[in-house]
Amino acid sequence: MIDVICPVIFNADHFAIIVFTLMIGALTGLLRKSGAIYAFIHMLSNLIIGPRSLQVVTALCGLIIFFDDHANCHCVGSSMRKSFQTHGVSKEKLAFIVDSTAAPVACLALVSTWIAFQVGLIDDALKNSTIDLDAYALFIDSIPYNFYALFTLVIVFITASTGRDFGPMLLKETISAPQKKSAMIADKTENKKLALFLVPTIALIGMTFLVLLASTKTNSYMAMLIGASFSLFTALLIVLATNIAEPHEAFSWIMEGIKNLLPSMALLMFAWFFARGLADLSTASYLANLISKSFEPALLPTLVFALSALLSFITGTSFGTMAWLMPTALPIIFLITNDSSLYCATVAALLGGSVFGDHCSPISDTTILSSISAQCDLNAHSSTQMPYALLGAFLSIFCGTIPIAFGISHGYVLTAGIVIIYFFFRIAGQENDYSFVVVNQSLEKKLSI
Repeated sequence: MIDVICPVIFNADHFAIIVFTLMIGALTGLLRKSGAIYAFIHMLSNLIIGPRSLQVVTALCGLIIFFDDHANCHCVGSSMRKSFQTHGVSKEKLAFIVDSTAAPVACLALVSTWIAFQVGLIDDALKNSTIDLDAYALFIDSIPYNFYALFTLVIVFITASTGRDFGPMLLKETISAPQKKSAMIADKTENKKLALFLVPTIALIGMTFLVLLASTKTNSYMAMLIGASFSLFTALLIVLATNIAEPHEAFSWIMEGIKNLLPSMALLMFAWFFARGLADLSTASYLANLISKSFEPALLPTLVFALSALLSFITGTSFGTMAWLMPTALPIIFLITNDSSLYCATVAALLGGSVFGDHCSPISDTTILSSISAQCDLNAHSSTQMPYALLGAFLSIFCGTIPIAFGISHGYVLTAGIVIIYFFFRIAGQENDYSFVVVNQSLEKKLSI
């Protein structure tokens, strides 16, 4: 037992991952509780000229608030709820956009509360193999293969910009539209709170990549840690210098942000212990030997995506699914093939499949938070979102992992998927009638693809 526990606890990389994640949590708590995130959302709301632009702006907010899925759900949903009501767009559509730009965006973001968890699991799998790769670099290389997350975002922006829907969502939009009469622009906000969002966010991204680029010897975890520290210090300095809050109040916001991530950190520790135990038992070698005799290695990403999607949907947890499957799936692919593209595809399939459950399971935290922030019935949110999620999952397999197995470039695969989604909404989708509420109808129409 000691042989398993000590290498996990007394590990510099593990320590850096935990501190980085808690710092991002602290930053998120500071930005959310201070109103900085709301200030940024309200600033973007000045771009709204009608229902379609409202949906596009809401999706953009979800993209830009990339560092935490929970903060995304809380802030975007509650900030845009009133505008959706006055523009005749249903609560279900708001919940869908919020949910679809929460976990899928956090999963892809290069710096977020998710990144350390994901990279930490990848790194442990690499250390238990003979593969000489950097975990952060492997994660970045896997992003173009994360078909579910990417296709989900494409679906969001196509349905938002065209105003087209299908299935239960179309029915909700049809019912919702006649009940609304006039448009409304979101409130003005204070410049100091806007600066509190923009400056630390830019500092987080800029400092992280500056440290990475400045020295090839810099550990990727240390670069993320320096970026997070600098960003948190900058945010705290702005809060105190502009009198947004008293020191004790700012500290309480920081502690609340940290507290929200403690369950995730506990799960990550469990995953590390689990991975260490599997490595000591040579579980991956045993399973790899079985799979290599009866299974084509190129099809492993498809199997991993299907398994992780099913597990995450049943359990409602993406982090739990990653923690359970990553220590097993990655060592297997490392043992049965030397193809680096399959490494990327397997990592992405596991992350994307895990996000599927987080995205549409009725017991997932982001599904529940999205419905609450949009003041939408949970069952209505789940039922209207499911067809869109299934479309993304279907394309992820048949226009993603399977073509990759036959050697087709991920660039061609992504392009084909985007084209299919566009024409699917053109053919199967029906355009909602928003004409009665549009502020500038001719300008709004230009947003429609």
